[in-house]
This record gives sequence, C-alpha cells and structure tokens, in this order.
Amino acid sequence: MKIVSPISKVEEAAEFARIGADELFFGVIPEEWTKRYGNFTANRRSANNLNSLADVQEVICAVQGEGKRTSVALNGTTHTAEQIEFVKELAVKLADMGVDSLIVGDVQVLSLVNELELPVRLHVSSTASCRNIATARYFQKLGADRIILPRHVSLKEVSTMAKGAPEIEFEAFVLNDGCPYEEGLCHTLHLPNQMGGPLCFEQFGLETERLDGNSMSAGEIQQIDQNDTCYDRWRWSKFSRGFTTTESGQPYGPCGLCAIPALKEAGVEYIKIAGRDGNTTRKIKSLDMVLEITSRLNNGENNKSIMSCAKGLRGQPELCQNSEMCYYPEVIETP
Repeated sequence: MKIVSPISKVEEAAEFARIGADELFFGVIPEEWTKRYGNFTANRRSANNLNSLADVQEVICAVQGEGKRTSVALNGTTHTAEQIEFVKELAVKLADMGVDSLIVGDVQVLSLVNELELPVRLHVSSTASCRNIATARYFQKLGADRIILPRHVSLKEVSTMAKGAPEIEFEAFVLNDGCPYEEGLCHTLHLPNQMGGPLCFEQFGLETERLDGNSMSAGEIQQIDQNDTCYDRWRWSKFSRGFTTTESGQPYGPCGLCAIPALKEAGVEYIKIAGRDGNTTRKIKSLDMVLEITSRLNNGENNKSIMSCAKGLRGQPELCQNSEMCYYPEVIETP
C-alpha cells in the first residue's frame, strides 16, 4: 500500500519523502486567483497552501529526487465559467512543471482538463462523493485514474467498489481531519480560525419547544441537554479534538489505522493522511503512525496483532472503545 501525505511548506517535501511518504499532496493558489476571486478558493483551503508556482517547482524537484510523486489539489466543488478557464490554464502550467497528478472535485473541471490530454494523472477528490461502482466508472470515462473515497464510507462499500472496478485506483482516508457531515454535499469553506473557522463548528444558540405548545418536563429538558452534550463531544472528535495531541505528539481525531489490513484486502492501493493545515510535527507524527502499521502489514503480521498495535499507538486504547474517532467503526464493533 502507498501512503499519501499532506504538506503545506516547501521544506516538508524532501523530509516527508525520506521518512516514507510515497506521494505528497498540496495546494497552491496563485496571486492572480486571489486578486480576481478573493477567498473563493480553488482547493477548499484559503490557507495552508504553497505560496507560488516557484514553490511547487521546488517541491517537485525535492520529491522526484527521492523517487516519490506529487499531487496538487484543485478540488473546489463549484466554479464559474471564468474560473474553470483559470483552472485549466493552471493545470497546463502544473503539468509542464512536472506534477504527477491533479486532484479534482468539480466534474466539469475533470472533463475539461481531461480533454487537454496533459501528461498528468487525474484523481477524483473525496468532495465528489463517489459511493458506487456506476459513479466510479462514470468518473473513469471522464478521465479519472483514481478515486479518493469519501470520509463516510463503510468497508463493505469500499470493497464493492474496489473489487467491482479493479482497473481504477482507490484511495481511502486513514488518519486526521474528519468531517461531521458529507463534504461532497457541502458548499461552505474551511476558513482560517481568525476568519471564523469551519461553519459547521459554529456555536449556534438553540431554543426548544414542544409542538403541542405545552411546557417541557424536567426529564425532557435533561434529555435534550444530554443529546446536545453528546453531539458536541462527537463533533469535537471529528474535528481532531481541537487538534490536540498525546504527550508524545500523536494526533487525536479521526483514525482508521486498525482498518488498514481490511482496506488492503478490499483492494485499496493508496491510504491518505489528511491535514494540510497541521503543523510539521503533527504531520510527521501522523506519518510515523501509519508507517508503523504498514510496516507490520508488509512483514506479514496478523491482523489481530496489527489492530492491537494500532489501538496502543497513542497509549490510550480506551479511545477505541467507542466509534467517535473511527473512520471505519465496524472494525472495532466486530467481535
């Protein structure tokens, strides 16, 4: 299995490639895009991108020197006609520079970039929400070489797609940056915290009343408060528990490490570490955690032993007693 890891700085590229990442993905938003369109982003991240095409060239040289690959995120989900032309021009520039693949979320962009017949591979973003074989084959007809699966997908669904369309590459999330909703149906942005942060993490004031107009009982009020508390805790877990870490630096938050053997059996070739917005240390610790599991898998260790290792990596196996942090909760729910 190949590991796909995020970067947001030039200096991370060579280091991550040396540590063991097989493919590095990143975003870049040219200054001209920002002048024209402001914070309307071409890759769903208005921050944590490389600063220029010159930076991209540096990353390509560093990564190719280690025999690894690069992917650029152009995975905005909606574009105007003018923006599509800009993205097409950017795709040409990136291809000429030697980028290996482009990550695309808008089906129009996928089709039109494919028509350019550029020497790059096209990866369909998780934001396109590919959930079945028919959709995978549709994207393939439009030029897709790889499908990045949505965050909320079961191992059974993964297996059905990967085995039903073996000529297409599939990539699945295994660590960090969950989403409490379905990102492919979401048209908001993840703004920097100083600009408000993700809309889905806003603390809205709520008032509850009975439909029949009667006053709520103390028990009903208590149940609603309990539901709100559980929801807030679940949402906090999906947002990486406030981007906190263990004392030794391993990140909390969405995790599918113990499902890596099952993903391999399902036919998934690429496993993704999310988190372009994480700091360098967090990214390295994330990569180390995934490498620990894949090395054991490659050495023939049995799945039960690998799962035990995955649960113990943070030194808090009790975190795996519920599914709040799980990308694939059916793994821990299966006896």
